[in-house]
Amino acid sequence: LDGLLYGNEGEPHNNFFTFTLDTIVSVTEPTNLIVSGTCTIFAGFCPVGGSSCTTSIDVRSTFTDTGGSNGGIISLNPGDFRVFVAYAHNCLAAPELRIQLPDVVEGQRQ
Repeated sequence: LDGLLYGNEGEPHNNFFTFTLDTIVSVTEPTNLIVSGTCTIFAGFCPVGGSSCTTSIDVRSTFTDTGGSNGGIISLNPGDFRVFVAYAHNCLAAPELRIQLPDVVEGQRQ
């Protein structure tokens, strides 16, 4: 996320997001994570232990944007991944961020 949105503004890292999520997930079958909301959203994944990351969602809003839902899908195959989501409330729309995970019941998908 360094260098995105307003840039790092002289700092070593970009600290200008309203919300960030960074977690590790283990996937046993192909899975889609749906990320949506208003304003600016960056989301993607990196294989654990790998050096290459994929930005699956790159939606940049301007201050004058007033609404509507943006977003996309993060598609993961079996493996261990670092998943990241960054949201910036940098527009006139009401703040909203949704992360939809697959439904799981007793270890099995519905």
